[in-house]
Amino acid sequence: MLTAICMLADINSAQSAALLDVKVDGIKPNGKLDDKYAACIHTAGAHHAKGANINPEVSWSGAPANTKSFALIVVDPDIPTDFSKANKEGAVIPRGMRRTNYYHWQILDIPKDKTSIAEGQDSSYHGPCPPWNDELIHHYHFKVFALDVPSIKISGEATAPKIINAIEDHIIAEGEAVGTFTTNPDLLK
Repeated sequence: MLTAICMLADINSAQSAALLDVKVDGIKPNGKLDDKYAACIHTAGAHHAKGANINPEVSWSGAPANTKSFALIVVDPDIPTDFSKANKEGAVIPRGMRRTNYYHWQILDIPKDKTSIAEGQDSSYHGPCPPWNDELIHHYHFKVFALDVPSIKISGEATAPKIINAIEDHIIAEGEAVGTFTTNPDLLK
């Protein structure tokens, strides 16, 4: 996973790609994701309850004329590196704990004429479910990449790290929208 973190940072800093305008239905920049998009939600007494876990609508515009396909990756860079205290009574995951990436959703080879993914359309989406005792509000980066090839070939399972590695030389535009989510009752106030 550390390799994927570095690759995602390289994609963001090394490319001189154009910017896509990415919108996620129901959030404003750095605004809270609606509960219906979460795999779990806060509930009094039980800490977590199962969420609807449907994908939000994601749309984008501003792709260059030479775009041949798109890729979408949703990453939470705020996952604790030590889960031994996660969701345990009397324990806290401190804000300052070292964090890592968790990939919630990835779609490759989106046709060039498609500019959105409809709400609830993709069952491979895994919505937010951060530990209820995490002192850090989690950030969900919905990243869309315009690519100069119609298809990316990946051997085996198309995991986000493999996708990131495969697309990095083909990105001609990119953009993101960021939503936040927590199940920590102290942070919901």
